[in-house]
Amino acid sequence: MSGFQYTRVSANVALGFFEDSFPDPLDLICGQCGKRATFEVGTIAIDPRLAHFPTILKRDNGLESKLSFAGYLRCESCESASNWKYPPETLDLIAESFSKGILLGKRPQGMINASLSLFDGTPMHNFADGEDKLLAKIEE
Repeated sequence: MSGFQYTRVSANVALGFFEDSFPDPLDLICGQCGKRATFEVGTIAIDPRLAHFPTILKRDNGLESKLSFAGYLRCESCESASNWKYPPETLDLIAESFSKGILLGKRPQGMINASLSLFDGTPMHNFADGEDKLLAKIEE
């Protein structure tokens, strides 16, 4: 599986790091208010502890907690940036796209094997979530 190596990406270098975006918009559900919306998520980062085939195809594999997005995602209703829930069809699309790329012997389009974090290692799920966490650190 050459060409798909683990990388820890800090937000300060992420904008220049991501080569392409995931080709399909994804349905996400806000964990705060429950509103469902469709987003262009940018590049999908899958935590390397799960990013291998065939584990990613199994139901209840923990994929939900291993995803980060390079996009700036906020709920249109409540402005929340974190705690997203994933409908089954969204998880299936991500898993299928990942597996298809691996089976073809190349990096899946719009996906990287990485975890996203702030400068100090604080995990973030998308850039809006990172922004909220950074502002909270500044206020401390």
